Amino acid sequence: MLAAAEQPAGADSAQTQPDANGHDSDGLGPDYPLSQVQYKPALSSAWLKHGHSKAVKDVIHGLMDLGPLTVALMDTPHLQRLKRLKQLGITSSVWPCATHNRFEHSLGTAHLAATHASHLHLVMGSSNDDKVRASDVALVEAAGLCHDLGHGPFSHCFEKFLKVIGKTDWTHEFMSVALLDHLYTSECSEEVQKWLPEHQLKKLFDMITASEEPKNAKGWLYDIVANGRNSLDVDKFDYLPRDSYYTGCSLSTDFNRVIKISKVIDDEICFRWKEYQNVFQVYGDRAKMHQLIYHHSVTGGAEYMIIDCLAAADRTLKFSEDILDPEQYLMLDDSIESVIRTWGRWHKGHPSETDPNITEAQKLLRRLDQRNLYKCCNSVLIPSENLAWYQKPTVKAVLDCNRTGTSVHEDDVIVDEYSVHMTAGNQNPLDKVSFYDFAFSETKRRVSKDQVSNLLPVNFQEKHLRLYCKLEQHDPRWGDTVDALHSALETWTRQNFGNNFVSATPRPKKTLNNSQRGASQGETSGSEPANKRAKRALAKDF
Repeated sequence: MLAAAEQPAGADSAQTQPDANGHDSDGLGPDYPLSQVQYKPALSSAWLKHGHSKAVKDVIHGLMDLGPLTVALMDTPHLQRLKRLKQLGITSSVWPCATHNRFEHSLGTAHLAATHASHLHLVMGSSNDDKVRASDVALVEAAGLCHDLGHGPFSHCFEKFLKVIGKTDWTHEFMSVALLDHLYTSECSEEVQKWLPEHQLKKLFDMITASEEPKNAKGWLYDIVANGRNSLDVDKFDYLPRDSYYTGCSLSTDFNRVIKISKVIDDEICFRWKEYQNVFQVYGDRAKMHQLIYHHSVTGGAEYMIIDCLAAADRTLKFSEDILDPEQYLMLDDSIESVIRTWGRWHKGHPSETDPNITEAQKLLRRLDQRNLYKCCNSVLIPSENLAWYQKPTVKAVLDCNRTGTSVHEDDVIVDEYSVHMTAGNQNPLDKVSFYDFAFSETKRRVSKDQVSNLLPVNFQEKHLRLYCKLEQHDPRWGDTVDALHSALETWTRQNFGNNFVSATPRPKKTLNNSQRGASQGETSGSEPANKRAKRALAKDF
């Protein structure tokens, strides 16, 4: 325990007594250091003295001190599994360096969660009845660590795969809670139970699931990791700069500053009004990452190939049946790709060695290796004035607009729709954020964008429609099909949005398959290649 002289000025040096269960009044384990905490440096110092914390060096946040509960959770199969899940799924097919994993992100979120909770308590002061205790900081830090436990192989791509096969009521947030509950009752939970009593488990569950309404006392604590009120949470404060770092897409938000200008008023996290633009930039940077990185057209083609690969393999492997069983789900991670690739090696001589479903999945993985991806043929931005009535068209509706004379099969086409918004649909997200005027203010208010700047956007949401062709590039039909799909989507949009509408994707140059490329370069039989003729003609001039 820290001596009173070692605590920051204004700290309450009174000690809490253990209850009948051996936990102190904060609900922590009997040896948990520092019964009441003012800010994270003091907390980290106490943890280090007791030898239960870890200092972890991170590429984004530098040196991070993690508390004993977080360390106990880290060293379990449930958390270690996150090392085998890429944060951005198949995005590395476009940005080769984007191979960071969910474990890194979870550590960073835990660090920011404890930092934010500690800062808010420092601002509130020790005399406040709603003061933060060590248990609050420990729980918020643990929530940051565990909030993504439930993600499946290839991250969000797995949830899209489940929707394709008809399992639409499953979310990774639900599975995070299920895995955390399983962790607490598993054989590896002895150290976790030492720091986390069972009656605190429900609080931890609530902290990792977003809700617009306060869940109980100190409702603002439940908005630090997953903020259902306005989506300003440390989850974004970590994954946005982390994904930006690994993809090379620069952002302009100072996320640490956003934390430092926050304080709690009326059980809600509020922000200094003069930082309106900086807070707004959080939402702007999120939209930028969705536009440039998360919804990149090439990444989209690779994702649909992974979805088809998982769907084919699942018909044999049945791993989708494990999504409600935490014990089985623990074994489901990105290594499913290796299972599919090496299937024949481990089933030699077995009737399933040449399983047609696995063969289909392996064919798609080989296409990924050869970068023979599903082709994005055309992309259109839905006009903002038409969003109110617009509905995603079916493949048949688009193909009915094909006027090229090329026959296109519906099974070879994907109609993709995605939205980019600032977390609140077409509403200004800051309409849901409360602000305060001065550092000593005890009242909160909303700020209209008209009071701040006329340069802020009018629309806060956009929708895009894309067509993908599944054919392989060496297929003789590939070039004509790509051209036909480009024209079909243009015709459909003009019919629905007016004749002056222009698609976002330029009309492709003459699309050729491999054999046609050779012919176009003068490599037909009996003729000299065009490049050699040009060199010979140039030599004559000299």
